[in-house]
Amino acid sequence: MQAESDGERPWGRFSTVVAGQRHAVKTITVHPGHRTSLQSHRYRREIWTVVSGIMLATINGKNFSALEGQTLHVGYGEIHRIACAGEQPLTLIEVQYGSLCAEDDITRYEDDYGRVLQERCRAAPMEGIRTQIAASFVPDL
Repeated sequence: MQAESDGERPWGRFSTVVAGQRHAVKTITVHPGHRTSLQSHRYRREIWTVVSGIMLATINGKNFSALEGQTLHVGYGEIHRIACAGEQPLTLIEVQYGSLCAEDDITRYEDDYGRVLQERCRAAPMEGIRTQIAASFVPDL
């Protein structure tokens, strides 16, 4: 799947500057008082560099703050989120590396905007169908 080039989200927005086979570079803006979902990625790692604003990040349960020019690293599978801690929007550059640098490589654990529940509701009907299909292939003994 090709990377989505621009996206409005409840917490702010992102814009893909460049996307290659194993990398993507995005600008991300988070509105004051907002934060992204608590999430992880199986197939990519990320490097965040603050351009402006105050970033409060959570990575594997530890809190970090970063100011203009400071950088944080997120490894494969690490559970993380970004928040704007200041009165001005947070803008950062995100560099993604890995075998899948797309918006569908997100596992959400918590979300202020209800997207975890929405994803579970979308997945649940398919799981039910898979169970029914699997059950229909059980041989009669």
